[in-house]
Amino acid sequence: MKSMCLSALTVILTFAPAAQGSAVRSFVSSSGMDTNPCTRVAPCRSFGAAIAQTVSGGAVIAIDSAGYGAVTISQSITLLAPEGVYAAMTAPSGSVISISGTATTDVVTLRGLSIEGAGSANTGVSLSLANLKTLRVQNCAFSGFAIRGIDYVPNNTGSALFVSHSTFSDSATAISAFGNPGLNPNVSIDHCQMTGGSYGCFIEQSTGSISNTLIAGASSGGIFAESGSTPVTVDHCEISGNAVGLGSISTAVMRVSNTAIVNNNTGLYVFDGGSLLSLVGDNTYPVKTNVVENNATPGAFTGTFTAQ
Repeated sequence: MKSMCLSALTVILTFAPAAQGSAVRSFVSSSGMDTNPCTRVAPCRSFGAAIAQTVSGGAVIAIDSAGYGAVTISQSITLLAPEGVYAAMTAPSGSVISISGTATTDVVTLRGLSIEGAGSANTGVSLSLANLKTLRVQNCAFSGFAIRGIDYVPNNTGSALFVSHSTFSDSATAISAFGNPGLNPNVSIDHCQMTGGSYGCFIEQSTGSISNTLIAGASSGGIFAESGSTPVTVDHCEISGNAVGLGSISTAVMRVSNTAIVNNNTGLYVFDGGSLLSLVGDNTYPVKTNVVENNATPGAFTGTFTAQ
């Protein structure tokens, strides 16, 4: 009987599928091959092949400068390029990075990547009605997307988007965030630069903060908040040379402090119950903290709020 059990076990082990996604760290290189095990000494060629060999919560690291292809992400993962490595990603159409099939506990981090539309791809990073705990974008460069650099539409409560020290150029919208009713995701953008295109940030039904950021040269608008987004705070930003600097629409509330809204066609725009509030030192001796200057049509704040 013991011999029969051992024989059965041998058969099971022989025909059992090999374990997938077991590496904590995987590597890609310009000289790699996707048939490799994605180790440091035998790297893969594409991010997609390396992700398939990486455990959830692990990291894929670009060793040298190259193009590493489009990917679909369905687990917690970090994709990163060290300083000095040009890790480019593009796609002939659709999205360069699609986040789909993830769980409410998953965290995706993108660091040091060059994500390029190349005149054909629609979106740089797309989270479209998928679950996700956190999407972090750090030190990345986005350029040339027909629709959006980042399209963030989570499908769960408690989801958050953090974008820092990244650049966006010549995309229709640099960052678009949308929360379905009741989800109210959190959006935080800090130390970024958005130039060209149609919109800098478009935030709808979300809570947002944008700080230390330049938004310039947008043909439609710098920052727009819409449909119950409350509050969207804008602090220490420069909003310059856009068709509209700041816009609040449909009961959205935007709170603005220490920000220059200058050289736009329209500085401040409010429509359909939106609110644009300017920070003042206190209500007795109000001191303006924002500069609204040299806009063809200045517009006006709808009210003030007081520093705490």
